[in-house]
Amino acid sequence: MAQRRYGPTRGAGVAVIEKDGDKTIEPAALGWVGYAGLLEKGKPGELIECQNATAFFKKCGSYIDDSVLPDNCRSYYKLANGAGGIFLVRVTDGNEAQAEITLYARYQAALTPMGKCKAHNGGRWGGKEQFFSGDVADVADITETTITTGITTWKTDQWKGGVVELEGVANKQYPIVGNTSAGVITVASDQTMDTDLDTGTETRYYLTLENETKAVSILLGDGEEKPDEEFSLTVYVDGVFVKKYPNLSTDPTHKRYWV
Repeated sequence: MAQRRYGPTRGAGVAVIEKDGDKTIEPAALGWVGYAGLLEKGKPGELIECQNATAFFKKCGSYIDDSVLPDNCRSYYKLANGAGGIFLVRVTDGNEAQAEITLYARYQAALTPMGKCKAHNGGRWGGKEQFFSGDVADVADITETTITTGITTWKTDQWKGGVVELEGVANKQYPIVGNTSAGVITVASDQTMDTDLDTGTETRYYLTLENETKAVSILLGDGEEKPDEEFSLTVYVDGVFVKKYPNLSTDPTHKRYWV
């Protein structure tokens, strides 16, 4: 240990002895912080614990245009340098839908649905793309900026960010700014769908919503123990392996019955 002495070594007076510490002072943990706001995924209204950035991106998703909360969390973890953590609550308007896919039985002359796989919670993180086509009841249901589809099963703003194409207008897409639960689609205010149709009578429209590479996907295969009687199901999120169920059955009396 280094030691330096200042002042008289003998006799009256004051001597100051300076010593190096045994170890440097380490910063303490920042503690825990709580946030509530818009997140890409996670069950709304429930407390989500994330001790590090890896847990955050797995449980709550990545960056989104409508919220700076993911950016704030990333900055917190960067400054915390491994100390502390975050409690989060996802807030939504209640219109998020769970992505789902129907599974069909194999070795059948006709496709027989045997169940569905759903994303754990709602949001576009679970579904890669959506496509839909239909006909309006009358060409008058297409105005310059709206299409009244008559469909009442859509969630509010389910098609926001997508595009609509009209059968009577070639090589043009109209950006969708939102839709209502009553099936009215609204495109950007500077669009002119009715004018573009001119005197056309075509009533068919096409909707497309892309979602970059975000998706929950599954891979079906033979069962590992009994390939002729069982099947396997492997789950991926954005192409990254999450979990595999190696031996499942569609027999309700089977101990590995898949529900």
